[in-house]
Amino acid sequence: MPTVERATVPEDSLLHAYAAREGCYTDCFFADVHGPPDLEQYVNLFFNSRAFRFERRVLSVFGRGPVTGEAIAALASGDAQRFAIWKVENRTSSELMLAVTGAPLRTWLKVDAVAASRDRARLMFGSVSLPSPRSRADNPRPGLAYRLFVPFHLAYSRFLLNGAAADWQRGRPQPEAPE
Repeated sequence: MPTVERATVPEDSLLHAYAAREGCYTDCFFADVHGPPDLEQYVNLFFNSRAFRFERRVLSVFGRGPVTGEAIAALASGDAQRFAIWKVENRTSSELMLAVTGAPLRTWLKVDAVAASRDRARLMFGSVSLPSPRSRADNPRPGLAYRLFVPFHLAYSRFLLNGAAADWQRGRPQPEAPE
């Protein structure tokens, strides 16, 4: 089973622009898995993972309709610019930055080759909380509710990445159909 570890934000990543911005909260986790890096496969596995199932149901109720395997596949392949509560803010061949519509939150996924190995991929997952508009100009920071939520968020982030990495290791290249 892959191990999820906390990491510093890679300087060459889409996440780094937020990490360098005053008052933004960012976090970054990674898990190394067997196989070559593939962003489409990672996005599919992440949002179809057993770990993400509960959130899919919540998003279906409170979001913009059901979160389907087809919608996930369209996001993964780059054919969709919106998915559930997110819109694609930026995308490269190895990264996806999603912005939560109407909220100061971002979700980041990246897949990369593990240094000195052709047969290993590094799955990365991170989050951003932008400074609250109500924070003082001389002390920008995320809102109090988010700051209180951080311990749960960190545990949940590890849980989600672990689920995607475990599914990758099980060799499920095609997403499982929603329950």
